[in-house]
Amino acid sequence: MFAVVLLLISSVAEGADWKFCGYFGGCKNYYDASSVEELSMGLKKVWIISQADNEKCILDKINGRIKVGLPVKDYEIYSHTMVLEKIDCALEKTSTETVTDYDNEGNVLHSFTSSTEYWEEIVSDTIDYVLYGKICK
Repeated sequence: MFAVVLLLISSVAEGADWKFCGYFGGCKNYYDASSVEELSMGLKKVWIISQADNEKCILDKINGRIKVGLPVKDYEIYSHTMVLEKIDCALEKTSTETVTDYDNEGNVLHSFTSSTEYWEEIVSDTIDYVLYGKICK
């Protein structure tokens, strides 16, 4: 299973430099260090992958979607989520630009791109908190 995860991550973006940043939502999370882009002073953008490497991750994903009323068709074969995130290092806030869920064959299960920026405070013990520490410090 671990080899499959590494193969998938390496095939998602050629030339990417995926760095492990922890387990969140039952899933293994990485950020692409080579994708970190400074948009303006203190404002950065980064790609994140949340990888289902266990059944808990898939169940948490399904339950989270049910909780907010989103469809769960084909999520039993959920593989990973790609997220493009902005981090305001000065204000310690994040904004999600795009989120795309994939199945284990690379098909898109769901995709969302925000039409407006919605900024949230960075909270401890979250992936955003870890990312802030890695790319803003």
